Amino acid sequence: MNLKNEAAMQEMKNIFQKIVRETFDESMCNALEDSFEKLKGQIKNLDDIRFMIEIGNFYDALTLLIKLWVYNFRDKTLFDEFVNCLEILDEKERGVIFFEVISRLDPSGLAGQYKESYSRRKKSAVSSIVKPNLILAFCNECNFLNIEPFIASCLKFVPNTKIIFITGDRTETFELVCSRNNIKTLHISSFEESGYHILSERFFIYKQFLEYNYKNYSNILITNVKDVFFQGNPFSVERKSDVILPAEDEIIQASEINSMWIQEFFGQGVYEEIRQNTISCAGTTIGSSHGVMKYIDDMCYYLKSKHHNIQLPFDQGVHNYLGWKEHRGIYKVDLEDVIVNTIGLTPNNKISIRDGLVLVDQKFSPIIQQWDRHKNICDFIKNSDKFKLF
Repeated sequence: MNLKNEAAMQEMKNIFQKIVRETFDESMCNALEDSFEKLKGQIKNLDDIRFMIEIGNFYDALTLLIKLWVYNFRDKTLFDEFVNCLEILDEKERGVIFFEVISRLDPSGLAGQYKESYSRRKKSAVSSIVKPNLILAFCNECNFLNIEPFIASCLKFVPNTKIIFITGDRTETFELVCSRNNIKTLHISSFEESGYHILSERFFIYKQFLEYNYKNYSNILITNVKDVFFQGNPFSVERKSDVILPAEDEIIQASEINSMWIQEFFGQGVYEEIRQNTISCAGTTIGSSHGVMKYIDDMCYYLKSKHHNIQLPFDQGVHNYLGWKEHRGIYKVDLEDVIVNTIGLTPNNKISIRDGLVLVDQKFSPIIQQWDRHKNICDFIKNSDKFKLF
């Protein structure tokens, strides 16, 4: 940056700090000024800003939008992104006041015209907007061979859907595959650590990510990656409840580990009530955006409220409690495997591969989970082009 631009940036920073101090309370001032300092004058493109908004990083997004505005990129596209951020913040009663900052940084009057448009937009009905579905995929430990069937089948069978990977993988191959297939990635280190086992931790990560933006989606699937593939569109299946939890082929009392999770976490009384019920796997959950957000909130509530060894993965115990005890009008364990078939404990003689589909008891399910535990399915996937990206 030359001296002229550096001086202009410093002047803008001084003006920004002055207006922020006059407009917002101390906590908001500190957040915005910290963001301004952290970004160190970098101006990112709108795609980066949109993703900042989506993951809830509002202060960095607003700071960048304000800086773009000051640098005379005052067009409708920029305004739309600005309004998108404001509409999210309006839930916290933060939105409209940001126009004060924009107006004072831009004496041309253009911001004032946009404020009127923003107000009209808020009053108009937006129910006609078709929202995409979201697949929020957790893949902490995976390699390309593990994730290729998931990605290839998802792209083939699940249209109008945004795919986001929450991952611990930073390898060049992984990032390249995701970039080429329009899949966004979020590294686990981007989220505040809770100290829980990673299988429980993921629900706190889901919560941090979705808290501000779940309303942007019509339906949400949260899922594992390495043992899941698609052979149909799960979002097109009519659901009998707001949130669907997948069933395994075994009852709770037949599994020592599932019994332990429930007994130690909720006590013997709850265990006796539900021990004859079918195990539900916590690897995939699908439902409306509001329903899945409720499910994640409930998961996090119980994981935080019950005294237990947080280094152990009690998430499936909580998941089964929700499925069989909590909010029965919202949650339903899919005993008929209408959407997800979890086949880890399914006998091989019940599984058949016909016309390029994996069937269980001759029944079709759009999602197959725990397929990697069956050699015949592993061989089928290895030799099938529809599970390959290249």
